[in-house]
Amino acid sequence: MPREGCAMPGSWGSFWAILTLVGLATRTAQRADGGGEAAGPSINHSPMLLQRLQELLRQGNASDVVLRVQATGTEEVRIFHTHRLLLGLHSELFRELLQNQSEVVLPESRDCAAVFDKFIRYLYCGELTLLLAQAIPLHKLATKYGVASLQRGVAEYMRAHLAGGAGPAVGWYHYAVSTGDEALRASCLQFLAWNLSAVAGSAEWGVVSPELLAQLLQRSDLVLQDELELFHALEAWLGRARPPSAVAERALRAIRYPMIPPAQLFQLQARSADGRPRLVVTPASSGGDAAGVSFQKTVLVVGARHQGRLLVRHAYNFHQSSEEAGDFLAHADLQRRNSEYLVENALHLHLIVKPVYHTLIRTPSSPAGGGDAFG
Repeated sequence: MPREGCAMPGSWGSFWAILTLVGLATRTAQRADGGGEAAGPSINHSPMLLQRLQELLRQGNASDVVLRVQATGTEEVRIFHTHRLLLGLHSELFRELLQNQSEVVLPESRDCAAVFDKFIRYLYCGELTLLLAQAIPLHKLATKYGVASLQRGVAEYMRAHLAGGAGPAVGWYHYAVSTGDEALRASCLQFLAWNLSAVAGSAEWGVVSPELLAQLLQRSDLVLQDELELFHALEAWLGRARPPSAVAERALRAIRYPMIPPAQLFQLQARSADGRPRLVVTPASSGGDAAGVSFQKTVLVVGARHQGRLLVRHAYNFHQSSEEAGDFLAHADLQRRNSEYLVENALHLHLIVKPVYHTLIRTPSSPAGGGDAFG
């Protein structure tokens, strides 16, 4: 329970005794590091010093500054009787903030206010225990108050738990991006790529950002059963996130459809809005047709064999750089294995590209009644 009121009178003796222990430990270490002197027996009072600091924090003896931590959006206030000297040793911000102040109000988010006692304990004792859900708020506090050692420690904790498969990788990835922690971002991204099957089946998949999804889809080290599993995962994400159509289209184009067996592709088509396959012809490059040359594209749909020969069932002509065949196989039955449009359970298309040349130089017609232009 937080304690109200001022520090207990007569408690300065214990406070100065602790500072004396700190000074003795520092001088002992300096002498041990001195050049040329033979190492002798050492005196280590570190455990006792740590215990005294814990008592100092718990009892608030000789406190000279009160921190009132206000959780934003609530009336909850947590009160900490602290010592500006110990806080200032770790944080330049605390050193400036507590100068000539005996009481300070610190507004913090709810998650940060909930772990502020652990944060203060680290400033006194240099250690803390934390849960996975407490990693981000503790890292936020360490970042806000400039406690670099705690920042590094929490980031290492997060990376270690990612390697063990225990951390919330999606949430930590988004946090790493927001803070610019490239090492943590890369660790989260690698974990997600190597464990995508498990992540896609978890609640975390629903909060994946479009930016993170794009990062994953362009990687070649995704660990999945097959490309169809990735398609189903993407389908589930689209249903939850409902992104803009441009984002959905880019994501769907990242699927490597040639790696999905034709029978499964046809099943996906049957589940679509109209159940029909689409045929869209686009230019191979963004430059379009060359000057003076356009290309006519003809797509032949080759069907079942007849007397050992393949038969052309349909032909579609395209005259534009990018065009869709609106009636592509509108009446074809592609679900039956013995469909006349399938050869060995696959749809075969042949593309014929024919260049069409155009005249670039035109001869101007002579003006009526005109004579020699040069006189």
